[in-house]
Amino acid sequence: VFLIPGWNAALQLDRGGVAAGEWWLLLTGHFTHWNPDHLTWDLSAFAILATFCESRSSYRFRVCLGLSAVTIALGFLLLETELATYRGLSGLDSALFGLAMVELCRRPGAGRGVAIVGLAGFLGKTLFEVTCGATVFVASGKGGFLPVPSAHLLGFLCGLAAGVCPRGAR
Repeated sequence: VFLIPGWNAALQLDRGGVAAGEWWLLLTGHFTHWNPDHLTWDLSAFAILATFCESRSSYRFRVCLGLSAVTIALGFLLLETELATYRGLSGLDSALFGLAMVELCRRPGAGRGVAIVGLAGFLGKTLFEVTCGATVFVASGKGGFLPVPSAHLLGFLCGLAAGVCPRGAR
């Protein structure tokens, strides 16, 4: 979407567009980005986390993405009333990170330790975003956008929820 002129703006999660009945923006906003740096970080994290999570449980992976995509979009509309638009995969990345942490907790030994460190890092990153109004990995100020920590936190919680759901079909 980022590479096609005009599509980022047309498909971003836009509060006015949703109010006018453009409901698809609730999902397409996750596939739009503010700049190449934003896109690169989001896609890199998504590729790594999606590969790990899908290989562990295709069912939980799908539950995680479906649940988080809807929850993050609705959360944006309800919680981020001062923002008109939302773009990016970082909320879905956060969901996959939450799912990955649950999967690591299932592994004996070092897996649990890695999950604890990952959880602490995620909470620290989110606290930084809330208190400083800046992102950790992407230069949001240069990109002309604000972080949306609620999207990251809601995504992470969806990932945790998907991680504890019954395994289902592979």
